[in-house]
Parts: sequence; C-alpha cells; structure tokens
Amino acid sequence: MKVDFDIDEEGRAIDIYPDFDADVQTKTVKVGEGFLWFLCCFPIGFMRFGQSVKGWCWLSLMIFLAIVLPLPSDFDNADNAETLASFVYWGVIITTWVDYWMCFSAQNRRRLNDWEFFPK
Repeated sequence: MKVDFDIDEEGRAIDIYPDFDADVQTKTVKVGEGFLWFLCCFPIGFMRFGQSVKGWCWLSLMIFLAIVLPLPSDFDNADNAETLASFVYWGVIITTWVDYWMCFSAQNRRRLNDWEFFPK
C-alpha cells in the first residue's frame, strides 16, 4: 500500500513527494513519432496525447462531412454549394491539423485534458 502523505507533529497531512507534479506528462511523444502519426493516422497521435476520443471524433467528423457535403469533382465548373462545401471541409481539416500540432506542443510541457482544444 502506497501512502502519499504523512502526519506531522500537529496532526496535519504533509506531502511525502513535494517535487512530484501530477500535472506533468510523464511519457511525451517525440517529434518523429508525432509527425509519423500526423501523416499516417492522426487519431493515434491524439491517443498518445491522452485525447483518444477527441482524435476519433475529429476523424468521424471528416468522414461524415465527406459523405454529406457535395464536394466538387471539377473545380472549374463547381457551383456555389460545392465550393462552399469544399471550403468547409478543408477548414475542418486545417483546424484539425492546427489542433493536433498545438496539442503535440503542449503535451511536452504538461498533461492535457480529454477535450482540450487548441492548448497554449
């Protein structure tokens, strides 16, 4: 049984491990691994950051939009709805990439929350 505190002379609990910070990520993703998961399957990268549900939700949103939105096959003859749909789709893709990179940068300094978007 592990005890994280002790009792002082006055009956107060004191921390045995004062240098331990529970908010610090113990296993961080290195640049090469983060870039590899970014290129191959970014939800696994989010899983490595401790945000697995968020990563799979991003991918599900992209797949849903690809099925629902009328993406143009020929940009020269695309109507306004198809052009707007492609802007929305690419906006979601770029937003996901930015979120991935910001999460990658933040996870080197601290532990991320499950649903933390665009951490500083």
